[in-house]
Amino acid sequence: MTKTIYLMLLTILASIGLPLQAQMRAATAETPTTGFTLNISIRNESAKVGSIGPVIVKEKNVTDHLINNTRPKSPCLWYRMEILRDGVQVSKTKEMMRRESPSKEEQSNATPFLSTLEPGDEDQFEVPVSNCYDMTVPGNYQITFTWERSDINDPNKLIHTKSNNITVTVLPADSKPPEAEAVAPK
Repeated sequence: MTKTIYLMLLTILASIGLPLQAQMRAATAETPTTGFTLNISIRNESAKVGSIGPVIVKEKNVTDHLINNTRPKSPCLWYRMEILRDGVQVSKTKEMMRRESPSKEEQSNATPFLSTLEPGDEDQFEVPVSNCYDMTVPGNYQITFTWERSDINDPNKLIHTKSNNITVTVLPADSKPPEAEAVAPK
Protein backbone atom coordinates (compact mmCIF):
# COMPACT_ATOMS: atom_id res chain seq x y z
CA MET A 1 0.00 0.00 0.00
CA THR A 2 2.74 2.45 0.96
CA LYS A 3 4.72 1.58 -2.19
CA THR A 4 1.65 2.21 -4.34
CA ILE A 5 1.02 5.63 -2.80
CA TYR A 6 4.71 6.46 -3.12
CA LEU A 7 4.74 5.46 -6.82
CA MET A 8 1.57 7.46 -7.49
CA LEU A 9 3.12 10.55 -5.87
CA LEU A 10 6.30 10.15 -7.92
CA THR A 11 4.25 9.82 -11.11
CA ILE A 12 2.25 12.97 -10.30
CA LEU A 13 5.38 14.96 -9.39
CA ALA A 14 7.15 13.83 -12.57
CA SER A 15 4.17 14.79 -14.74
CA ILE A 16 4.11 18.28 -13.18
CA GLY A 17 7.85 18.78 -12.77
CA LEU A 18 9.13 17.92 -16.24
CA PRO A 19 6.97 20.44 -18.14
CA LEU A 20 7.87 23.10 -15.56
CA GLN A 21 11.57 22.40 -16.00
CA ALA A 22 11.22 22.70 -19.78
CA GLN A 23 9.39 26.02 -19.41
CA MET A 24 12.04 27.33 -17.02
CA ARG A 25 14.86 26.31 -19.39
CA ALA A 26 13.08 28.02 -22.30
CA ALA A 27 12.53 31.19 -20.26
CA THR A 28 16.15 31.41 -19.11
CA ALA A 29 17.54 30.58 -22.56
CA GLU A 30 15.67 33.56 -24.02
CA THR A 31 17.78 36.70 -23.72
CA PRO A 32 15.55 39.64 -24.61
CA THR A 33 17.16 42.63 -26.26
CA THR A 34 16.11 46.03 -24.98
CA GLY A 35 16.90 47.98 -28.13
CA PHE A 36 18.22 50.74 -25.94
CA THR A 37 21.71 51.72 -24.77
CA LEU A 38 22.47 53.66 -21.61
CA ASN A 39 25.88 55.22 -21.04
CA ILE A 40 26.77 57.36 -18.01
CA SER A 41 29.73 59.64 -17.31
CA ILE A 42 30.71 62.52 -15.06
CA ARG A 43 32.82 65.58 -15.81
CA ASN A 44 35.05 65.27 -12.73
CA GLU A 45 35.96 61.89 -11.30
CA SER A 46 36.81 63.52 -7.98
CA ALA A 47 35.13 66.41 -6.18
CA LYS A 48 34.79 67.91 -2.74
CA VAL A 49 31.74 67.16 -0.60
CA GLY A 50 28.95 69.45 -1.79
CA SER A 51 30.40 70.07 -5.26
CA ILE A 52 29.67 66.79 -7.04
CA GLY A 53 28.54 67.46 -10.57
CA PRO A 54 25.61 65.75 -12.27
CA VAL A 55 25.86 62.36 -13.94
CA ILE A 56 25.60 62.74 -17.71
CA VAL A 57 23.34 60.12 -19.26
CA LYS A 58 23.27 59.22 -22.95
CA GLU A 59 20.34 57.13 -24.13
CA LYS A 60 20.15 55.69 -27.62
CA ASN A 61 17.37 53.85 -29.46
CA VAL A 62 19.03 51.03 -31.41
CA THR A 63 15.75 49.51 -32.63
CA ASP A 64 13.87 50.04 -35.88
CA HIS A 65 10.82 51.52 -34.08
CA LEU A 66 9.86 54.47 -31.90
CA ILE A 67 10.43 54.10 -28.14
CA ASN A 68 8.17 55.85 -25.66
CA ASN A 69 10.55 57.49 -23.21
CA THR A 70 7.99 59.38 -21.08
CA ARG A 71 9.03 59.69 -17.45
CA PRO A 72 8.28 61.53 -14.20
CA LYS A 73 9.23 65.20 -14.00
CA SER A 74 12.06 64.70 -11.49
CA PRO A 75 15.36 63.40 -12.93
CA CYS A 76 15.92 61.60 -9.60
CA LEU A 77 13.10 59.21 -10.58
CA TRP A 78 14.11 58.57 -14.19
CA TYR A 79 16.34 55.60 -13.45
CA ARG A 80 16.82 53.03 -10.75
CA MET A 81 20.15 54.17 -9.35
CA GLU A 82 22.62 52.03 -7.50
CA ILE A 83 24.94 54.31 -5.55
CA LEU A 84 27.54 52.49 -3.44
CA ARG A 85 30.15 54.11 -1.17
CA ASP A 86 33.07 51.79 -0.65
CA GLY A 87 30.76 48.89 -1.59
CA VAL A 88 27.83 49.82 0.69
CA GLN A 89 24.45 51.15 -0.60
CA VAL A 90 24.08 54.89 0.10
CA SER A 91 20.86 56.18 1.64
CA LYS A 92 18.44 58.40 -0.26
CA THR A 93 18.14 62.08 0.58
CA LYS A 94 14.99 63.42 2.24
CA GLU A 95 14.21 65.19 -1.04
CA MET A 96 14.41 61.88 -2.94
CA MET A 97 12.14 60.13 -0.44
CA ARG A 98 9.64 62.98 -0.74
CA ARG A 99 9.69 62.69 -4.54
CA GLU A 100 9.10 58.94 -4.37
CA SER A 101 6.07 59.45 -2.10
CA PRO A 102 4.54 62.78 -3.15
CA SER A 103 1.55 64.32 -1.39
CA LYS A 104 -1.84 64.17 -3.12
CA GLU A 105 -1.47 67.84 -4.04
CA GLU A 106 1.93 67.22 -5.61
CA GLN A 107 0.52 64.22 -7.49
CA SER A 108 -2.34 66.25 -8.91
CA ASN A 109 0.09 68.97 -10.07
CA ALA A 110 2.65 66.52 -11.48
CA THR A 111 3.29 66.77 -15.18
CA PRO A 112 5.30 63.97 -16.77
CA PHE A 113 8.27 64.67 -19.00
CA LEU A 114 6.97 63.52 -22.39
CA SER A 115 9.64 62.05 -24.61
CA THR A 116 10.06 59.60 -27.46
CA LEU A 117 13.12 58.36 -29.28
CA GLU A 118 13.03 57.64 -33.01
CA PRO A 119 15.13 54.75 -34.34
CA GLY A 120 18.82 55.71 -34.08
CA ASP A 121 18.08 58.85 -32.04
CA GLU A 122 20.09 59.72 -28.99
CA ASP A 123 19.23 61.93 -26.00
CA GLN A 124 21.47 63.33 -23.31
CA PHE A 125 20.37 64.29 -19.82
CA GLU A 126 21.97 65.36 -16.56
CA VAL A 127 20.91 63.76 -13.28
CA PRO A 128 21.89 65.50 -10.03
CA VAL A 129 22.74 62.33 -8.08
CA SER A 130 23.86 64.21 -4.97
CA ASN A 131 20.30 65.64 -4.72
CA CYS A 132 18.96 62.08 -4.84
CA TYR A 133 21.44 60.20 -2.64
CA ASP A 134 23.50 61.21 0.39
CA MET A 135 26.99 61.75 -0.97
CA THR A 136 28.22 63.91 1.95
CA VAL A 137 30.67 61.35 3.32
CA PRO A 138 34.13 61.23 1.69
CA GLY A 139 34.89 57.99 -0.13
CA ASN A 140 34.70 56.20 -3.46
CA TYR A 141 31.21 56.06 -4.94
CA GLN A 142 30.30 53.51 -7.62
CA ILE A 143 27.30 54.60 -9.69
CA THR A 144 25.16 52.48 -12.01
CA PHE A 145 21.81 53.37 -13.56
CA THR A 146 19.10 51.01 -14.79
CA TRP A 147 16.43 52.12 -17.27
CA GLU A 148 13.10 50.36 -16.73
CA ARG A 149 10.21 50.60 -19.15
CA SER A 150 7.26 48.45 -20.24
CA ASP A 151 7.63 46.35 -23.35
CA ILE A 152 5.73 47.93 -26.24
CA ASN A 153 4.17 44.54 -27.11
CA ASP A 154 3.45 43.49 -23.51
CA PRO A 155 2.78 46.36 -21.04
CA ASN A 156 3.02 43.90 -18.12
CA LYS A 157 6.61 43.02 -19.04
CA LEU A 158 9.40 45.28 -17.79
CA ILE A 159 12.52 45.80 -19.85
CA HIS A 160 15.73 46.60 -17.97
CA THR A 161 18.79 48.25 -19.51
CA LYS A 162 21.79 48.65 -17.24
CA SER A 163 24.40 51.36 -17.75
CA ASN A 164 28.13 51.15 -17.42
CA ASN A 165 29.59 51.72 -13.95
CA ILE A 166 31.43 54.93 -13.02
CA THR A 167 33.42 55.80 -9.89
CA VAL A 168 33.49 59.22 -8.24
CA THR A 169 35.87 60.04 -5.41
CA VAL A 170 34.35 62.44 -2.89
CA LEU A 171 36.96 64.39 -0.94
CA PRO A 172 36.54 66.18 2.41
CA ALA A 173 35.21 69.74 2.02
CA ASP A 174 38.44 71.22 3.42
CA SER A 175 40.80 69.24 1.14
CA LYS A 176 42.80 70.69 -1.71
CA PRO A 177 41.34 69.92 -5.13
CA PRO A 178 43.24 67.22 -7.00
CA GLU A 179 45.84 68.65 -9.36
CA ALA A 180 45.72 67.76 -13.01
CA GLU A 181 48.54 65.48 -14.06
CA ALA A 182 51.21 67.28 -16.00
CA VAL A 183 51.72 65.80 -19.44
CA ALA A 184 55.33 65.82 -20.57
CA PRO A 185 55.85 67.36 -23.99
CA LYS A 186 56.84 64.93 -26.73
